[in-house]
Amino acid sequence: MKILERIESLLENVFEGISRKGYSSIQPVEIGRKLVKVMEAQRRISIARTYVPNVYVIQLHPDQLKELESLQHTLIRELRGFLLQKAEDKNLSFIGNLKIAFAASSGLEPGKVEIDASFVEASDVLTDEFMDHTSEVMNPEHTQVFSAQDQIRRLPLLLVQGAKKQMTYQIIPGRQSIGRSFQCDLVIEDQNVSRLHAWLMPFGGKWKLIDNDSTNGTYLNDQRIQECVLNDGDQIRVGTTILVFRDGED
Repeated sequence: MKILERIESLLENVFEGISRKGYSSIQPVEIGRKLVKVMEAQRRISIARTYVPNVYVIQLHPDQLKELESLQHTLIRELRGFLLQKAEDKNLSFIGNLKIAFAASSGLEPGKVEIDASFVEASDVLTDEFMDHTSEVMNPEHTQVFSAQDQIRRLPLLLVQGAKKQMTYQIIPGRQSIGRSFQCDLVIEDQNVSRLHAWLMPFGGKWKLIDNDSTNGTYLNDQRIQECVLNDGDQIRVGTTILVFRDGED
C-alpha cells in the first residue's frame, strides 16, 4: 500500500481545495483503485500469459483537472508504479510500455472519474504529446502512433554489467522501468535490486534516472540519487549491477 498511501497524501490538499470551491470531491485513492479495476476487467488470456491494457487515459472534469496541473507528472509516476506493482502481484503482463495520461472531459460531472484503456503493442511508440496533452478527451484508438523506425535515429544504450550476464539494452522513446520483476522493461537478475527499482524517462532532449524508493538505492557515479539527468559515460549502480549510459550520439 506504500505507493497508494503516497498518492493519497499527494492529493489530499488538492482535493480539499476543490471541495472548498463547491465541487464534488474525488476520493484520493479512487483513481488508483479504478485503474486496477479497469485493468483487470480487460484481461486477455493467451496460451502462456494473461495480458492487460498498457495505455490508460484518466478523464476528469476540466476544473478538477486544472487543479491537478502542477502535480500531473508526479501523480502519473506514482500511479504507474502502483499499477505495475498490482500487475506483478496478479501475474498480469503488459504488451508494451505502460502509459498513463490525464484528459479533460466537459461531459463529466465534477467528482466523477472515467478511464479509457487500450492495447498498444511494444513495436509502437506513443509521442510525448500523448503524455502531455490535457485539453480534450483523447481516445487511445485514435491517438497518432508511430513505428519505432519512424522515431528512432541513434538511440541511447545501457551497457549492463551484471554478475550473471552482460548485455546491451537499447533505450526506446517513452518512460521505462528497471528492476528485478519480469514486468519491468529492463529486467536485472540481481537479488539486491528491488522489483521496481527505478525509471528512465525522457527529459528535455535527454534522459532522467529516477529511483523508485528502492531498498538499496540507486547510485550515479558512486553518489546515491533520487533523480538525475544522465550524460554519456555515466555509471549507474543498482544492487551489485553496473549500467553504463551511452547517449547514442556519434
